Amino acid sequence: MHIPLASAAAGSEALDLLRDVSANQLKGGLPVEPARSRFFEGSVREALHASVAQADAEDAFFVADLGEVRRQFARWTALLPRVQPFFAVKCNPDPLVIGLLARLGAGFDCASKAEIQQVLREGTAASDVIYAHPCKPASHLRYAHAAGVAMMTFDNADELVKMSQIHPGAQAVLRVLADDSGALCQLGLKFGAAPEDTRALLATARRLGVDVVGVSFHVGSGCQNPAAFADAVLRARGVFDQAEELGFRPSLLDVGGGFPGRGDQSGLPFDVVAAALGAALDA
Repeated sequence: MHIPLASAAAGSEALDLLRDVSANQLKGGLPVEPARSRFFEGSVREALHASVAQADAEDAFFVADLGEVRRQFARWTALLPRVQPFFAVKCNPDPLVIGLLARLGAGFDCASKAEIQQVLREGTAASDVIYAHPCKPASHLRYAHAAGVAMMTFDNADELVKMSQIHPGAQAVLRVLADDSGALCQLGLKFGAAPEDTRALLATARRLGVDVVGVSFHVGSGCQNPAAFADAVLRARGVFDQAEELGFRPSLLDVGGGFPGRGDQSGLPFDVVAAALGAALDA
């Protein structure tokens, strides 16, 4: 459930939402300039000229359009109104990006304790966080339990045992393999339960008392084929049926990532992907 992002310059719509961001956030372990000095209202060219005119112009810097983040968020909610966007923190953990998305009402896909801590500091509700790593360190799982983060993914029996012992209130989401053969980065090489294993994993969850609330998939980063999303939804439907046969009441479908932003390598328009995914969800 990720948001397609793009980069460019600064926008006043986004600036108004970020005036209350802490003035002394950390980036890369080092204190940065007060947040107000990082904002510039104008074009990319104007922002660049303003940056190189500063005394520390020898330092590397980048310019990002926070207004574009806001516009992409609005685009998502317009084209996929049934899908709540959860931003994958690992793709851009910049404090200003995270702060803006939190204020827009996004949820967050976190892969570690540090990422969970970051989004909770922004005031995100624990219920709007999914711990989306199928293999979690025990200490990170304990932190998620203490912080009230219950939604989390799994794709193996060992993870279920760990969850039952450390986080008995977990709301487990079974990550299944999708056809990512047409993606630039095939995440199925690392994560996702094979179709022949899903029923046994669900039965194990039932035996251990772990509540399975949904199914997730990922068609791979840089997906080239919009039909891959529709195929993945169909596969997930079969796993939902298996879960219901075993007594679960799944209500969540995590549609993963792989969505194109503006100017990415796939060349696939987001509206084409949204149309294919939306039709599959409505079928």
